[in-house]
Amino acid sequence: MIKHKEVSCERKSGLTRWQVGVVVSVLILIVAVLILKNMIPSVIPMVDNPDVNSLTITAESKIDGARRELAPLGNELPAAHLERMLSGRHPIFAFFHSTTCTQCVEMTKIVNQIYPAFENQVALVDVDVYDERNQALLQQAGIRIIPTLVFFDQTGTAQGFTGVMPADELKAILDNISSGGFGEP
Repeated sequence: MIKHKEVSCERKSGLTRWQVGVVVSVLILIVAVLILKNMIPSVIPMVDNPDVNSLTITAESKIDGARRELAPLGNELPAAHLERMLSGRHPIFAFFHSTTCTQCVEMTKIVNQIYPAFENQVALVDVDVYDERNQALLQQAGIRIIPTLVFFDQTGTAQGFTGVMPADELKAILDNISSGGFGEP
């Protein structure tokens, strides 16, 4: 007599090694992403500055041959100072950058090459994005990428650009805003 063994085809309820491995891998990946996200700073860290009255713009300008500091006087905030400069119908070139980003360093070289020819006609606002005193201005302007170049003509019309701008384009825009307004570069 042959005995037959009954074999059940039912699957055991429980996780296989493969399933456990997948779950553990996904959890490790999630933890790694969260850790890296906190370790890598954003392009421009936004910092709450409780003493907003001490904010200044690192800048200077020569307009009509007279040297004028663009840093706020007394308790005047940078935004108010820029507004005052614009209300005086002065063209302004605001350059938001850092001293460490590769594209910023490249753009700084271009600015240093081209801007001196315009320093008597266009105010340069040189904003170091990592200077905590400039954080309120960065938030107000919505600066998230550097380098960022913002040009204001005498009417207050603004044009903004991000990244490295070729020297000939920078020269054309500065020429346009110093002679009345925006035109095609």
